[in-house]
Amino acid sequence: MPSQKADPYDNTLADGQIRSDTIVVTTSRSPDDVSVAHAREIAREITCVFKQRSGVSLEALRDSTGCEHVIVVTSDEVRLVSPERNFWFHPNMARARIEAMLRGEVDRLVALAELKIGDSFLDVTCGLGADAITAAHVVGETGRVLAVERSDVLSAIVR
Repeated sequence: MPSQKADPYDNTLADGQIRSDTIVVTTSRSPDDVSVAHAREIAREITCVFKQRSGVSLEALRDSTGCEHVIVVTSDEVRLVSPERNFWFHPNMARARIEAMLRGEVDRLVALAELKIGDSFLDVTCGLGADAITAAHVVGETGRVLAVERSDVLSAIVR
């Protein structure tokens, strides 16, 4: 079977492919205190190394730690940078679904679950959170949404 080159813009993460001992967590080159604290918390949660960036390139950081994957925490996002691809959270699908509902279109999940204001919703396969975000929009401030993700790495990025 011929090997395929990974698409660097592919925003998927297969659970179980990335072990915590191959990850280092860091920040942007000039982080604020909140980003540093968030990066340290993620490293603790997924039991991997935190290393202060100190202005070095991600390639130099990989070389110095021997880690193949880098989770970069900035004030705006948490991104997994791997040799083959980058992975990050973006609410595009949830946004599109919410906009469609605002135009009067029916969302299949909302309809099947018969969700309404004030309901509770449990998403046990959070992934990128599109279902949970859509449900949160529908149930409103009086409702409750809980999303669970089995992949610690994916959970850290999406949260």
